[in-house]
Amino acid sequence: MSSETKCKCRRCGGHIIFSVENFKSGTVIACPHCGEKTALELPFHLEYAMHLRIAIGVVLLIVAAIAIQSHFKTLDAALDKTADSAAQSFGGHGK
Repeated sequence: MSSETKCKCRRCGGHIIFSVENFKSGTVIACPHCGEKTALELPFHLEYAMHLRIAIGVVLLIVAAIAIQSHFKTLDAALDKTADSAAQSFGGHGK
């Protein structure tokens, strides 16, 4: 099911209905009412929602990167401790 929205022609003010899924910023079409070229624009609430989704995605990627980095630091510390224990068990001096 396609989600549709509408905007107004900049020249005549006629409503233009278009699919949100196929929307590309800067798209210019001929108005079906007056025939003049006009840019399609998302209503503010839809544009805000798109930017909010992008921001949430970026935040989630940053959180995931920090979690992965923390995990590898913990793993590295555990491996160092294991290596030190093994070296001491075999009469070495460790690090």
